[in-house]
Amino acid sequence: MQLPYVYRVTGYDPADRDEYGHYVGTEDTVSDHGEIEAARLRAVEAFAGKPASPT
Repeated sequence: MQLPYVYRVTGYDPADRDEYGHYVGTEDTVSDHGEIEAARLRAVEAFAGKPASPT
């Protein structure tokens, strides 16, 4: 089953991606697993229509 939409929630500038969608910019790509990562996960949950996890 193919989904009708695809969302990309990222902290990286879309202009820093190559033709395959891979990030090629200068920012560190290792996740911080902290507040920023938690905020991104909440955004994904919101797009998915799921209730946000408690912080």
